[in-house]
Amino acid sequence: GLETFLPAITRQNPEPVVTSDESPEGQLLARKVGDRLIDLADTLRLKLKLKKVARHWALYHLGVLKLGWSMKLNEITVQVKRPQQLILDPDALTDECEYEGDYLGEYRTDTAEDLTSRFPGKAEFIKKEASDKQGTKLRYVEWWTPEYLFWSMKGTVLGKSKNPHWNYESQSPASQSV
Repeated sequence: GLETFLPAITRQNPEPVVTSDESPEGQLLARKVGDRLIDLADTLRLKLKLKKVARHWALYHLGVLKLGWSMKLNEITVQVKRPQQLILDPDALTDECEYEGDYLGEYRTDTAEDLTSRFPGKAEFIKKEASDKQGTKLRYVEWWTPEYLFWSMKGTVLGKSKNPHWNYESQSPASQSV
């Protein structure tokens, strides 16, 4: 039944809803933004990703899309995450499919070499965990809170920064790193 249901719900990409003021410039901007969102949905293969999220939802009672920004492409990115790779706040509330917990953790894996270059201050700890083998895959946790983003491995914080998606109205972007 699930495989019959999935094509029906992902028959077409969701239609973006973009509103603006009634001025001709505002209407033109809204139309251009809507057209760009339609193009992005095709480029990101949104229908296939929504199908995978719906499958996860049906099987695991939780489907997750992670929105982000690709520095390589200088563009929005969308990733499907397996629910088993997440650490959720047990006291979290969900409202209309939105997670509103105090934190969200995601198990991630990377090579010791990449982790050492990302977190040079913890190079010795990472080398010790990898037994000095730079190609070793290590598991760590990426933690998100409303204000902060940090990474930890076996109880040791590898690095931290302010949440790049938080609205810091009183600060300039250059002063946001911790």
